[in-house]
Amino acid sequence: MIESQLQQHQIPVLKKHRGAGGYVSIYMGRSNLGIDLYVPSALLEKAHEIIKVYKEEIETDIDEKDEVEEKIKGDWEVSYNKKRRIKIWILILFIIPGFTWIIISMILNLLQQFI
Repeated sequence: MIESQLQQHQIPVLKKHRGAGGYVSIYMGRSNLGIDLYVPSALLEKAHEIIKVYKEEIETDIDEKDEVEEKIKGDWEVSYNKKRRIKIWILILFIIPGFTWIIISMILNLLQQFI
């Protein structure tokens, strides 16, 4: 991405993979070993400025994305808590009385057998 940004501004770029990164890139499609970008020394300052602007744009995009994700996460938490409360009310209103009735009826049956 940085390479294409520099090329758009007519700055020639030489890309060199670190270590066996070139072979790994061919075999696996990408390399985790890193890439070094070389530009002519006369255009080095211009390249630094372009990269700095590009990084700021990316950071701004990431910050905006984080804000959207936080909003979605907040909405999800509200929805999750609402569903959780509904489940608790169902448990309180139907399940617990049902089990209580079963236990009481079992105790009454046991008591009738002894009487």
